[in-house]
Amino acid sequence: MNTKQRTLVSALFAATGTAGVAQPFAHHIGEPAEAREFGNDLTLTDSADIIEVGGIGFDTAGLALDGYFLATDADGIPFLSLIIEDPASELGSLIAVRQDPADSAFLQLQQSRPGPGAPVSDIVLHKLDPFAGGLPFAWRYPITSLGENLGMELDGQTGLVAATIESSAAGTQPTLLRFDNASGLPVFHWRYLTVDAPAFDGRFFDVAVDPASGRIYAVGSIRVDAAGFTPESELLIAAFTPAGAPIWFNAYELSIADNDDAGRTEGTSIEINGRGEVVVTARVADPVFGSLSAHVVVEPGAGGPLAANAVVNPGAFFDAAYSSLELRPDGKMLASGTTVSAAGTVSPAMWSFDASSGLLDWAYVSDVEDGRGTSAIPQVGDERGPLLGGEVFPNSGTVGGLHDVLLARTTASGDGECPATPDLRELSVRPRRLQIPVQAVEMPNPQQAELRAVQGEPIQKFVCDPCPADLAPPFGVLNFFDIVEYISLYTAMDPAADLAAPFGAFNFFDIAAYIALYNAGCP
Repeated sequence: MNTKQRTLVSALFAATGTAGVAQPFAHHIGEPAEAREFGNDLTLTDSADIIEVGGIGFDTAGLALDGYFLATDADGIPFLSLIIEDPASELGSLIAVRQDPADSAFLQLQQSRPGPGAPVSDIVLHKLDPFAGGLPFAWRYPITSLGENLGMELDGQTGLVAATIESSAAGTQPTLLRFDNASGLPVFHWRYLTVDAPAFDGRFFDVAVDPASGRIYAVGSIRVDAAGFTPESELLIAAFTPAGAPIWFNAYELSIADNDDAGRTEGTSIEINGRGEVVVTARVADPVFGSLSAHVVVEPGAGGPLAANAVVNPGAFFDAAYSSLELRPDGKMLASGTTVSAAGTVSPAMWSFDASSGLLDWAYVSDVEDGRGTSAIPQVGDERGPLLGGEVFPNSGTVGGLHDVLLARTTASGDGECPATPDLRELSVRPRRLQIPVQAVEMPNPQQAELRAVQGEPIQKFVCDPCPADLAPPFGVLNFFDIVEYISLYTAMDPAADLAAPFGAFNFFDIAAYIALYNAGCP
């Protein structure tokens, strides 16, 4: 920006400060091109940067996707996007990411639909070093899985993957895979079949590792055809040795406090609390109360139920394919999910609950746009509060009508930017357990996969902010400091200053758009 332009901007921004309220951040992050972005999973790096992965599609029909890797700093400001292409697939969305502590590269699971219209998907496991460049390895597991139903956890040495495998026309069986971080090759790959048990159609959605014992725990769903159990999917929780041998394999039927069956249930995410107990979240389709999000705690020895509670009204729910559960530094649990308002608006959400009782602590519901929350992670040792990732649609920003990645941070107590007041109420539920005998069947090794990582287009950031013109401290007041900050962003050609069409060009239309925001004041 030249001196004349700077003088013009300063003259136009002469205004009186307006009071407002400063909040933690909430961003829509998208590409300038007409692309659809989907956020699926979050992780924090060892340098406090934020990594969010998902999918990106450029076709108008909404059929083809590539993997999408997004890096931001600790304040959610994006600085890198990569597209992970799989030439053998028409669907390549990244669904899970963790950083390998040994070399700081990223282990990622990628959904890979092998052909047009294929009803099932392979999974691709690969390691990405986005800063040094290259993919150290990429392996395709041709297991015809329902590829989006995958969870991954690290224990410092190896990664654990849970996948649903379609084995025959009769149904599906859950599978557990352990791979070596350095090579990506499997340490084991087991499919679990029921033995002389009235159970069918089992699947896993997520895994956890007990750091003390090395035990592996998995959560999912299973259809049980047994006396006293309704013939529908029930909550499935299982325990395994570090080598993948089954220890116990349990179905849990959830019931409302008055003994009514709570309906079809799918376990979504799993974590170990501070006492070694197993905590899971579940999506319940209750015939009376509608969609429930249940919190269930079981003891690790044989999986005996310890506590269960549900959140209802409005429909606060977990998407079985895309949700998360983490242990917070204060001992509470942090879950990501979605809520449906009375008006039918679907919004990303996260909430905290007690790790022993399952009782709700607080809830945050974003009203940025319709969308869903797919991953929430605590900021360990950081007072800034937890992060929520997901997707929003339709986007009312510069690429209106397309999906965008969502990234939001709240305070430690769940207060955040652009929140809606959640009407979340607790409802007590009781689980009933059925032990199911299973045997493990070894699965074949993977094949090499052809992948390539390409630089994404420059990232645009769309901020959900009740006072978008309030750019600088003292927050809550519009004054000359906010004007100076906008001038700085404009001079640096920061995408945050590109407020008006034609996007990608910095001109008077952007300045006029900021003036309009400034004059609108703060709520």
